Amino acid sequence: MNCTYLNESELICVIEYIGGKKKCIGKFLSGVVTGGGTDKLQIGSNIMTPELVWYSTNVFLTDEVAVYETSSVPEVTEISCIEFLLMRMNDIGLKQLLAIRQCSDKAMLISEFL
Repeated sequence: MNCTYLNESELICVIEYIGGKKKCIGKFLSGVVTGGGTDKLQIGSNIMTPELVWYSTNVFLTDEVAVYETSSVPEVTEISCIEFLLMRMNDIGLKQLLAIRQCSDKAMLISEFL
């Protein structure tokens, strides 16, 4: 089983409010590929893994039985389902998404996507 090594990793928790309570409905790992893996992943590329099914401190397993190891314990970032879809559909990285969150000029933001 191949292991892909990541740096600058973040654990992404997609949240939804169910009955007024926050619930994590899916976890994903985001980071920069530093080695290992398959020919599909280039070193230096930013990736988001398929949904995680198991993880420990810095080793992660996806539902496709792929293994990812991070260089350090990743920070957890909570995002909404809409933000997750925005990332996936537009190939936006987590840093870009967080910058969009902070943008106060909504007209400029909209023009960037037209």
